Amino acid sequence: KTAWSPSSSLPPDRIPSRTVTPKPTQSQGKKQNNGLPMSPRVAELSRLVHALKYASLADPDPKGGCFCQARVHAISPYAPICTGIALSLSNGNANACGLLICAMNSPAHSCPSCFSPLLSPVQRDGLVTKLTGEIDETLAKEEEER
Repeated sequence: KTAWSPSSSLPPDRIPSRTVTPKPTQSQGKKQNNGLPMSPRVAELSRLVHALKYASLADPDPKGGCFCQARVHAISPYAPICTGIALSLSNGNANACGLLICAMNSPAHSCPSCFSPLLSPVQRDGLVTKLTGEIDETLAKEEEER
């Protein structure tokens, strides 16, 4: 038997599969607990909390990061400057470059210039707690507006 014979159970490599997986529509987006779609602000905060919880703080940004030094984008509200605090706590060396960090750089990644973590583990945990509280406040405010 060959892949192109009618009695074969193997599809040939050159013929595309006819099975179609349905693509999710806009209305099937992420839902809150009450079944309503998340607001953009809540979705953004949730992504940031997830990134902070599950990413290694020493991993560089896969997109390369932004080097505008807050000239093009707003300064980061979470880690505004590379202080190398996590490095100085872990090995006694402070190799921080002092780069101003803009809002395009996630605090879950390392500094795009010197690759030192932007937050210590204690700072990360505090930021996760703060952002979780902000999500709860935003959800309560949105519920009041409905």
